[in-house]
Amino acid sequence: MASVSTTTTTAAVLIPEIWTGKTVKAIRFAAVLLKTVDTHFEADLPYGDTINIPLTVNPSVATKAQAYATPIEFQAHTLNWQQVTVSTYIAGGVLVERPVEKQSKYDVVAIYTDGLGYRLGNNLEAAITAEYDNFPTANDVGSLTSEATHDDYITIMTNLDTYACPYPRYLVVGSKAHGALLKLDPVVHADYQGAVTAGRVGATGMVGHFMGFDVVVSLNVVASGAGHLCGAYNPGNIIMIVQDKPNTKTDYMIEHNSMALIGWTIYGLAIAKREPEAAGGGAEDAYWGCLLKNQ
Repeated sequence: MASVSTTTTTAAVLIPEIWTGKTVKAIRFAAVLLKTVDTHFEADLPYGDTINIPLTVNPSVATKAQAYATPIEFQAHTLNWQQVTVSTYIAGGVLVERPVEKQSKYDVVAIYTDGLGYRLGNNLEAAITAEYDNFPTANDVGSLTSEATHDDYITIMTNLDTYACPYPRYLVVGSKAHGALLKLDPVVHADYQGAVTAGRVGATGMVGHFMGFDVVVSLNVVASGAGHLCGAYNPGNIIMIVQDKPNTKTDYMIEHNSMALIGWTIYGLAIAKREPEAAGGGAEDAYWGCLLKNQ
């Protein structure tokens, strides 16, 4: 007997496909690193493309005989300086033609404005983590093929203590290194003392502070070989000058009958050099930073 019922197949032309008014954003990494760098030189460079930073030394002293005939020995120091250049110009754009703008149920320009703003900010974050590999190689700790150990973190702390690295100190790790931290007994030992309560690592899954470091999880740490390059440092170890903050602008282009959207930022970034503590100085370097290699 032939079917006499109406089905979704026979009535397909009457059943619409609906596009929701909501969109699902692409994955975005959190912006967490600007607080970990030194930006106070930005005020010195409202224009121009280069800033020169003098590097001072600690003069020497000696025992002075109490005799008029024995004068104080005066010193002459040739001071060095560090030069930071603002030359990184990042930009992107989208051209939305009039039919798209008119016929779409979505605010296409707003969607791409939001996306461009994110991408510009994320570029700054990635530029910061790329500098970790420029920290002094003598301070390198860990291996790209294994998880960092408690001893590795003690070595990092000792390296920074050796050069009188001040606080705050930041430990910037990727997701894998953060997971490895959660395996260390000194990190979770408090959770052994009774129930896992709010605020403890076992409850939050976040290592907020460890061995004097503020722990920051960044998904922009650089992948290298089988592992990642993380960093432990004082903000004064990385100089960042964002001369033109991430910005977007829209304009109607009559010749294309389209809405043009652009975004840009201009910045410079450098590892901060400083003279050693020894009298008269020596080989300047970025002493307040350690590269942590982690699986």
